[in-house]
Amino acid sequence: MAILKDLPNCRDMGGIEAADGRVVRHGRLYRSGLISRVERGGLEELPVLCVEVVFDLRSAAERAERSSIFSASGAIRSVVIEDGAELKVAKPVGWARRLIEPDFDGAAAHRMLVDAYKKMPRVLAGVFPALFEHCLSPGAGGVLIHCVAGKDRTGFVCAMLLWALGVPMAAIRDDYLKSAQGFARTGFMQAELRRAFGDEVPARAANAAAVLGGVRGEFLDAAIDQLVREFGSVDDYLAAVAGLDAARKRRLLRSLLVDPSTVRDYRGERKCSG
Repeated sequence: MAILKDLPNCRDMGGIEAADGRVVRHGRLYRSGLISRVERGGLEELPVLCVEVVFDLRSAAERAERSSIFSASGAIRSVVIEDGAELKVAKPVGWARRLIEPDFDGAAAHRMLVDAYKKMPRVLAGVFPALFEHCLSPGAGGVLIHCVAGKDRTGFVCAMLLWALGVPMAAIRDDYLKSAQGFARTGFMQAELRRAFGDEVPARAANAAAVLGGVRGEFLDAAIDQLVREFGSVDDYLAAVAGLDAARKRRLLRSLLVDPSTVRDYRGERKCSG
């Protein structure tokens, strides 16, 4: 569900059901693409998000090219990741350049994204210590996780966070796949095609853009398969990169999961509260 009409790929992960029957708290975990502007009021409409910390998964080059409203305001703490050259293929910055290449078609775009996802467990490992630390902090406020498109890097990090909360893989995939429609409504890929070709878009490039702008289960599978090969399991991965042992995981569940009977009352509020 979109948070604001202007932000079709921004949503609260609250309400997603964990294996034990509890659900993710509303107002605590948000995901989106880059929010560089908001119509009809700007930041004053965003307190409903209850955001206290923003995890910005973009590279330094992406941040330099376009700031988010959060970094521009200085009112909300941002956590950025160190650049990983290996992840450059997953960055939307430069997609227009790739689309111009005469041999870059749908199959090449698919290979590029699969390769990018395989690198995500290593390149994005540094996000998780700070992310879990914040979520475990007493009285912690909302977290927003975003990159540029809000579907690839953000999709992987959110999938790992939901796994840590005991959400079944089927529900994790459902949340991941929701970004397909949301990102399509942003018009990002159409703008990239116009930037590259104007009104004359070759079929090859249109097919490649459809893949780049897509959200497919096999992409997330590629990341998970890779981390299982390297670490043994998702739990072992999170323990290795973020120290998420059984005790910390129990604390995380207490912090971020609630009985579903409390959800209706909470969702009726427009204030930041647990």
